[in-house]
Amino acid sequence: MLVLSSAGGLSSSLFSILHGDLRDIPLESKTGKITGINYTSANYPDSFGEIVELCFYRAYNNNPIKCEPIVPNSTGEVTVFNGESFKPGIQVSIVHRVEATGTFHYSTPNRIESITFNYTTN
Repeated sequence: MLVLSSAGGLSSSLFSILHGDLRDIPLESKTGKITGINYTSANYPDSFGEIVELCFYRAYNNNPIKCEPIVPNSTGEVTVFNGESFKPGIQVSIVHRVEATGTFHYSTPNRIESITFNYTTN
């Protein structure tokens, strides 16, 4: 992430469900309702005032329906999106925002982020 001296920085990891991701799953199990989203988030250790959110996007939509605050550098489960449709085209992003530090620098995350969708079939 590029952190500007006066404006801070922004980084986002985007996770999408594509038709190809579900090719080995029987047709009747390809759609359903979300029952939880597990995550592993990173943090940017050399940054200040980091705020992290997990955002959910309905299928083929560019705007999140809601973003839920999560803790940087943690693992957990978000249930606020339970009942939303699980199907190709949905997306989740983990968004990091940091405050300006007065110096221009690049910041790197301390680990790889991941998402796991839990769902029941229709």
